[in-house]
Amino acid sequence: MPLQNESSLLQSFDLKVEQLDYSYVRGCNDKRTLERIIRVLRFTEDRLASLHPQSRVLIADKPAARVSDLPLNELNAIREDLRQWTLDIKEREEELTRYEVIRAPMPPVRNAQGDTPPVTITEGEETKPHQLTIEERDSLLASGDEYLRIGDILQASLQFQKVLASEPFNQEALKGMAVIHDSPKTAPKGGRKIVIEEIL
Repeated sequence: MPLQNESSLLQSFDLKVEQLDYSYVRGCNDKRTLERIIRVLRFTEDRLASLHPQSRVLIADKPAARVSDLPLNELNAIREDLRQWTLDIKEREEELTRYEVIRAPMPPVRNAQGDTPPVTITEGEETKPHQLTIEERDSLLASGDEYLRIGDILQASLQFQKVLASEPFNQEALKGMAVIHDSPKTAPKGGRKIVIEEIL
């Protein structure tokens, strides 16, 4: 059955199967024969389009679309997407700029000009932060937990940072800071939002 359809198609265009070969097409100089071959191939393309419209073979090379080439509904959809994206970005930016960033004290910047004399540390002398007593440490941890409980993230962070300045690996203070980092980083304070950024 397919052979009859194939031969009837070729007969209707007055072609032979051999004329569809690359070598024949390459050497053919008859315009009419080449036109008939193209018609047969276009029929095949139409058949493929009806069976498999998403076929890569059917994708024609097109230049990049210009705004003037787009249908009005597609152009409006693109404009609306861009407008919505712009609004979202502006909203996020405003939200970020509303926050007040609080940083832990930074060490002094080194003076490249040498205006200030360098600090000399004698042998055996070290610059250590104030060592907390057990009572001071426990008091700071308890007040940090209490501030966390009532939602004052800033004060809780400061209490835990004081402990960590004295004992950098204190597990309770580290857990408190982890809770702060995992919780929403905003807390109402006089109508403003406060973001805490610790520098340890």
